Order: sequence, then C-alpha cells, then structure tokens
Amino acid sequence: MESMQELIPFAKEMLRQKPGRGLLKIYLLGSVLAVLGTAIGLVQTVCRPFTVRRAGGPRDAAHAGPGAE
Repeated sequence: MESMQELIPFAKEMLRQKPGRGLLKIYLLGSVLAVLGTAIGLVQTVCRPFTVRRAGGPRDAAHAGPGAE
C-alpha cells in the first residue's frame, strides 16, 4: 500500500511537468509490460497444482525408494 501512496504524488508531478509524447509512450509500454508480467505470474501460480509430472524425472527417481528402477 505504501507504493500506491508514493505513486499518486509522482503521477501528479508528472502531469504538472507536461511530459513529451515519447516519454509517455515509454511509461505506457513499461506499465503494459508490468501488468502483463503480473498476469502471467498469476496464471502460472493458479495452474501449477494442475500440471502433471512426468514419470522418470530426477525428482521421481530420488523418491522411488530402494529396489525401484
């Protein structure tokens, strides 16, 4: 919540300075990439429990127990 409180005065200051069109495009691109990265991370977190592990991987071999091949 602290970052949001810092972001609002920053945005007001940016609007007061009348930034150029190129600078606004860079900020827009950065914002879009940040939101996209957050959305992808959220989807990965939600879908992780539903992924199927393949047999024969390094984790399965370590947990197979004695005598298992």
